[in-house]
Amino acid sequence: MRPRGAVGYFARIGEVLGNAKRRASFAVYAMGLLGGAERKSIEPMAALVCRDPRKMDAAHQRLLHFISDSGGEHGRR
Repeated sequence: MRPRGAVGYFARIGEVLGNAKRRASFAVYAMGLLGGAERKSIEPMAALVCRDPRKMDAAHQRLLHFISDSGGEHGRR
């Protein structure tokens, strides 16, 4: 039996995303959207998971890449 509610929903998205890096980026993005931060843009979302200022730019770039690259055929014609 599949989990229901939010857990089931996010589990199904994880199945579609496939690889671990894309699932991790989605998790950060979803936490950023659903979290209590005032700003819902990529930079504050990356800051939630990256405590090392030297790695902040890389975390920001990973999220930007996740958002801009769907990696699938959905929505393409």
